[in-house]
Amino acid sequence: MREDVFKLCLAEIERHVERLFENARLEAVAAGKIYARVPYLEDLFPVEYKSSLFQRQVCRALAAREGFRQLAPAWASDLPLSSTDIEKLICSKNPAMSLVGYFAASLAACNWAPPHPPFEITPRG
Repeated sequence: MREDVFKLCLAEIERHVERLFENARLEAVAAGKIYARVPYLEDLFPVEYKSSLFQRQVCRALAAREGFRQLAPAWASDLPLSSTDIEKLICSKNPAMSLVGYFAASLAACNWAPPHPPFEITPRG
């Protein structure tokens, strides 16, 4: 039963991300652009490219954000997903927030895919 619920949630997230990509593609084409923004991550992708690779990456990023939300210390902000938001946290004057930014940068460098050390281990090196 639990596995069925998980599969349903995953399928709904995938459909949500697919709709976001299609909307981004349509908006870019309507504006005469050849690139669109990857939802949540804000990177660019060519509008003529079938974006399933990018869609999987966004789904992994959203899963990483939710996993972080469940396990992160109470003081931590949401896990940033876009390069701009990650950089803002890394450059924060608050060292704790910088740690969240570095953690997000590390996850992004791994394409948001497991295995990745959990947040509580990452600052220890």
